[in-house]
Amino acid sequence: GAFRYVKLVELREINGKPFGSGAEFNVLDGSGAVINRSGWTITADSSLAQPAQPASRLIDGNPATIWHTEYVTSVAPVPHQIVVDMGTGSTVSGFRYLPRQDGKVNGTFGQYAFYVSMDGVNWGTPIAQGTFASDTTEKAVTFAPPPAPNQTPVVSNPGSPVSAVGTAVALAIAASDADGDMLSFAASGLPAGLTISASTGLVSGTPTAVGESNVTVTVTDGRGGSATASFVWTVGPAGSLNQLGLAAIAAPPRTVGVAVSYTAVPEGGVNPKVSWNFGDGTGTSAPSTTTTVSHTFSSPGLYLVEARATDDSGQSSVRQFLQAVHYPLTATPPAASTNIVYDAQRSWIWNVNPDADTVTVFDDQTQTKVAEITVGKAPKSLALGPGARMWVVNEGSASISLIDATTTPPSVVGTVPLPAASEPYGLVFDAAGINAYVALQATGRLLVLDALSGSETAQVEVGAHPRHLSVTADGTRVLVSRFITPPLPGEDTGAPQTTDASGAKLGGEVVVLDTATRQIVKTVKLQHSEAPDMTVSGRGIPNYLGAAVISPDGRSAWVPSKQDNIKRGTLRDLGANLTFENTVRAISSRVDLQTWSEDYAARLDHDNSGVASAVVFDPTGSYFFVALEASREVAVVDAYNRHELMRFDVGRAPEGLVLSSDARKLFVHNFMDRTVGVYDVSALTLAGSMRIDPLVTYAAVGTEKLPAQVLRGKQFFYDARDPQLARDGYLSCAACHNDGGHDGRTWDLTGFGEGVRDTISLKGHGGMAHGQLHWSGNFDEVQDFEGQIRDLAGGTGLMADSEFYSGSRSEPLGDAKAGHSADLDALAAYVASLSKTPGSPYRNP
Repeated sequence: GAFRYVKLVELREINGKPFGSGAEFNVLDGSGAVINRSGWTITADSSLAQPAQPASRLIDGNPATIWHTEYVTSVAPVPHQIVVDMGTGSTVSGFRYLPRQDGKVNGTFGQYAFYVSMDGVNWGTPIAQGTFASDTTEKAVTFAPPPAPNQTPVVSNPGSPVSAVGTAVALAIAASDADGDMLSFAASGLPAGLTISASTGLVSGTPTAVGESNVTVTVTDGRGGSATASFVWTVGPAGSLNQLGLAAIAAPPRTVGVAVSYTAVPEGGVNPKVSWNFGDGTGTSAPSTTTTVSHTFSSPGLYLVEARATDDSGQSSVRQFLQAVHYPLTATPPAASTNIVYDAQRSWIWNVNPDADTVTVFDDQTQTKVAEITVGKAPKSLALGPGARMWVVNEGSASISLIDATTTPPSVVGTVPLPAASEPYGLVFDAAGINAYVALQATGRLLVLDALSGSETAQVEVGAHPRHLSVTADGTRVLVSRFITPPLPGEDTGAPQTTDASGAKLGGEVVVLDTATRQIVKTVKLQHSEAPDMTVSGRGIPNYLGAAVISPDGRSAWVPSKQDNIKRGTLRDLGANLTFENTVRAISSRVDLQTWSEDYAARLDHDNSGVASAVVFDPTGSYFFVALEASREVAVVDAYNRHELMRFDVGRAPEGLVLSSDARKLFVHNFMDRTVGVYDVSALTLAGSMRIDPLVTYAAVGTEKLPAQVLRGKQFFYDARDPQLARDGYLSCAACHNDGGHDGRTWDLTGFGEGVRDTISLKGHGGMAHGQLHWSGNFDEVQDFEGQIRDLAGGTGLMADSEFYSGSRSEPLGDAKAGHSADLDALAAYVASLSKTPGSPYRNP
């Protein structure tokens, strides 16, 4: 959180005397840098008057001058304190106190406490306290930046609604939260026939009985904050009311600085008038009979606009919507690698089927399956190239299949061979259609191909595990996401380091390539999070990085990933064991493309989910959608205010997202359900209404190649939504073993009896084919992971408790678990199917 005020309290002087003093005082921001002190105001509880030694000397930049408490005219006892008003809010991660440097020690702080505040009045408990060393060296204290104190939500009173029996009601309760928390609504005393939506606050239904109802609406923010609004709702007999309403208001996105025109047409009522609030601090207009209004927003963002109609009978009707205001867009859109594509010319949706070795095409207009086309082994991404050819990257066969999209059905017309065993993955074209870029995971290279002929023009070393790609609108930069974050210093010990020897932040890496020189010009580091381990946040290093998807205005990119809490564990973290919610967390990280650095303060923690796998923007960049793989959800994010607006359920393992060209439909590739889900998002993207409607689900795979038991096991492997497998949607098996591989991390599993251990790849092991499992060899069957599902992931287990706790079955190496749960046996069957070791790109094919 951002805090404007800080306070340093001296609880005891170094020698127990009643004085306080100091030479310099600094505060550190969220990155550990010293905050600029210009504009600061500093006060102290006591300052020497003659000779003057005021508190301002603590921030004058001169270590030879000092502040000292009064001791000539009077002597005030400790505690003493200094308070700084920094003028604006800032994230705070520490402070520095320099004792007096004049050879004396009177007043030097010994025992201290440090506080932060948003208003300079409410300080709460100290965020740091302790005892300084008894010397005159500068004292530096650092800590995890504290979260901002929770601010309670605000709810608007809707007045005194009047309805009639048999007439449908739709009343939106307006509420907001300064912290951006997702709000929940509840109501008591509603007229019979009416209910309130817990997620949107919309009161709807049809009244069934005449009378007056005393209604109380309660809004909660999930963090202890709440607000209420009480009012009387009158329901008259059927046909008794010339009910006041407001027609729907069009609110398409608009460019910042351009006037927006709205028309609110009252329906019914007696002499209705309309007032407006545009949600940008300009206040509420006076009620007017004029139906059209114009307004200009000076900054980009999502604004909650409210039109309120009132009439002479005391009725009121409200329309609320989100007005998206965006920066000007780039002339051509940026691009990112994906496994699902919308072909605007034909209104076709294309998606890859990695386990079926096929690509499926659906017609969005007729809602029919056009074709399922056999390609190479394990297709992972695709992109539409010049000449209406769909390029499909086949990871398993190290090739690109070229499909002619102009024929019906489409068919493969060529194959581009790639370096053997190179495990190609992500693919993007530049906007000019000149170059194609392919990530080669196994060789750590970016391959550049001629977009017309498919011939190789260059290879560039980009570091191990490149997978997902994006390219700027002007084609001058390619962003390469290293899927697996490189090992950190000391990660194989009890003390992993998240900075290098110079203090520079380490973490997830997005490599930036200059396409003209084909040189790496920057590596953007997604730093380790120091957010406190709580139910809604946690520490960790970004890992399993998705594509750095560039916003339509070209100003930023968002990178979906997981966040691995490598500093937690009973060895590394003073006895704090890994838990179901503080091992992995789904996050999205923002990269500022003006500075080519991470905007760490904007990072989103997607609570109650373990892996964020894909991002797609709406065409204006006002919203973006995030696929949450483990929890079977898609999150909708306000791109400017940088918080989640809502989520909606999708299928198993959503790994790809694409919008139709008119922004009306979102298509979701559900990898483990073998489906593409279609959702109507037009109410949100075109009218600012918080509504997503499911339309249809397409079956993508005609003939499943995996045996039924193996497929069932793989579905369990990727899932954390099922409470049998995990608690609250966090820990799936695939969260650390994507595609049966590894995540490059070394975990502190001391609390589970294992010590500091690497995640290994499961590929080539074939379940029990290599003997005992687990690092210490204490599992004699794959089914022994039932215990880890229960103890670490927090699941209830795939096996019935009566079976699990029978005899010694709950113990590893105890009574056999195989044969006692069909679901657990299916999970074991999938792990056993991982019997093939990937080929080496350094051997002759």
